[in-house]
Amino acid sequence: SKGGLEQALRVVDSLSRLPLEHRPFGFMMEEPTGWLFPDEVGRLCKMIRLTMERAGFPEGRFLVHIHWYFGLAEAVQLAALCNGADGVWAAVCKTGAQVGHACSTMTAINLFRAGHHHIATQYNFQKMCRAAREVTAITTRQPCPPHEEIYSEQRSICNPL
Repeated sequence: SKGGLEQALRVVDSLSRLPLEHRPFGFMMEEPTGWLFPDEVGRLCKMIRLTMERAGFPEGRFLVHIHWYFGLAEAVQLAALCNGADGVWAAVCKTGAQVGHACSTMTAINLFRAGHHHIATQYNFQKMCRAAREVTAITTRQPCPPHEEIYSEQRSICNPL
């Protein structure tokens, strides 16, 4: 909305300047439409992170939640992480949210593929993939589709080590 970004940045700035005992642990941003491109979300994330840092809150957490629509959800999520977000708010599978979203399993595997191998010490990829298949089956009432590129039984690359 007109003026919405400036208003949001003022809120982030104000909350980041609160005394430590009143300050939130961080912020969460959702891209609910799936319309925005990776560079657009990346720019927003960079602005929010810079606002937090300039206000004296560099240690604040900043999570993102990205919805599907035009096939760029995972790219948008990675762009957010590259531009200041330090975590994702997502289920282990794409169908964990009613309209679909960039899932944490795919993000973790892609971060590993991009050279962030330390993520494999924090998360058990095999268990994440098994959970993704189970949640998919529960939410869709059908087995995980064989074309699911990261965590289907047929194509699973959940053991990239």
